Parts: sequence; structure tokens; C-alpha cells
Amino acid sequence: MITPGKVLYSLYHKPIEIVRKTLKTGVRRTIETNAGKSKMTHAASNLQEITRDNKPTYQVYFLTGKKYWFQTAFCLYSFQKNADVNIEAIIVDDGSFEDELEMAVKRQFPTTVKVIRTKVIDEFLDKVLPVNEFPVLRQRRLDYPHLRKLTDVHVLPGDDPKLVLDSDMLFFHKPEEMLDWLANPDKCLFMKDVTESYGYTQQLMKELAGVSMIPDRLNVGVAGIPSSLINWQRLERWTKEMLDREGSSYLQEQALTAMIAADKPCVFLDQTNYKVLPVINSANIPEVLHHYVADSKYDYFVKGWTCAVN
Repeated sequence: MITPGKVLYSLYHKPIEIVRKTLKTGVRRTIETNAGKSKMTHAASNLQEITRDNKPTYQVYFLTGKKYWFQTAFCLYSFQKNADVNIEAIIVDDGSFEDELEMAVKRQFPTTVKVIRTKVIDEFLDKVLPVNEFPVLRQRRLDYPHLRKLTDVHVLPGDDPKLVLDSDMLFFHKPEEMLDWLANPDKCLFMKDVTESYGYTQQLMKELAGVSMIPDRLNVGVAGIPSSLINWQRLERWTKEMLDREGSSYLQEQALTAMIAADKPCVFLDQTNYKVLPVINSANIPEVLHHYVADSKYDYFVKGWTCAVN
């Protein structure tokens, strides 16, 4: 569905954003980044799943689609390569999946990926979050697709913890901490951000959540949350109040997740080994996991993925 927000973004905000990024990054570096992204996209189609006999199997979730599948493929492949266990992925359609893409995904990951298409997701949404009861969440997930990492993943059956991963990440070594959590997910699991990035004031977040503290620098590149922790009525109210009082933010999903996790038992992955906004200085990468947000896209598209496959 094309919404007014999407039209405004495509015709106004996106072109301005591209110019600003080019000016900030530099023309030469922007050209190298785009060329690296093109090479990565091509290389992603050659990746094949890695499985291991007589090893445990753990499940993760990705929200992805046509535009981001090449990143998802690299993240999943690098996880399978380094995990020393079997990693299976539930692919939650962001609305852009087509039959051709699904067939390609199944050729590359025939036994370790399950794709849940939009039609199925919509059925769960109508059951758990009917439009007449949750009008704000249902509209917001259309205007702001990041919210689907909460809505579309956690309306799926099962109240057990679901580990949702962002696609713009790469694994370079065995993720011991993450695997320990998958084996015994008794708390919420997140990464640590480099700075507080919630897009809303602490005052508003604490007021709405009814807590005295919001988790410090929570990053949702890795987000392990039991679906049973999500009170949808509260999430509907929080989302509306945040929009009404402080407006829209690209970081709202991260803020809402921090509010859900507030006063709950949480584990944060070691920020030295699980790095947000990494810089790559050599082919020998010491960190376990990189999350390539914001200004680290050059390192991701030019350097990171080539190190992940070698």
C-alpha cells in the first residue's frame, strides 16, 4: 500500500538524504561504497547454507525482502559459518517478497530457511491486532516498516523468546554469548549502542512505561524478547502518545523495545566483541559481530563482507 508518508519520503526526503550523505561521505568514498554494494549483491546469490550433523539447532528471525535479502543472506551465512551449530532462519516478509525471490532463497538455503509471506502475516495481524482495536499500530507499521520487527514477528505463534536480527550485520567468530542465550533464553538479549539512540526523551519514555529507568544504549540489531512480554494494548497507547507528543522518529521501534525491556531482566552482549558502528582497519577482524549502522556503510560494503566469506 502506498501511503502519503511513503510518497513524501520518495519525492522529497530520500533525494535530500542522498545528497547529504554524498556531501558528508565524499564523492570518491560514495562511489566506492556503491560499487562495493553492487559486488556484495552479486556475491550474495552464490552463498549456500551451512549445516552440521549431530549438532543442536537454533532459530532466528529476520524482517527482510527484495531490497535487503542480499544483506540477510550474508548475515545468515556468516552466522552459520561461525556458529558451530545449526542456525535456521524464519524470514518475515516485509511486503516485497515475490515468488521468484522465494525460490532463489530456497535454492540457497533449502533446509535452513522458512519464508512467511505477507498473506500469512496479515492473517495473524488480523487475529492478534485487529484494525478496529489497534488502529495506530496497524497504520504505523505501514508508514514506518521498522515497527514490523515488533508487530509482524511477535504476532507469530509462540510466546517463547524470539531472537530477531538486523540484516546489516556480519559474524566473524563464534558468537559464544549469543549461543549461550539461545541455549537458555531466560532474559531479554540486546546489543549496546555507541550512544543513546531512541529518538524520544527519557522523560516521555519513562512516564509512558511507568518506570524509573530506561535501559542504557539499547540497540535492536540483536533483540531477543519473549512475545509474552509484549502487551499490545500498552504498545498501541505508547505509540500514539509518542507520535502525538514528540512526533515521528526513525528510531521509534528501538525506543519502544527499550520501554518493553525496562525493569525486565536483560543481558547485553559485550560491546567490544559485538560492535555497533565498527571501523575495519585490517583483514584480521577481532570482533565477533559487526552491526553496520550509519557511517559504517563504507566498511560494510567495501571491506566487511569480503572478510566474512574468506
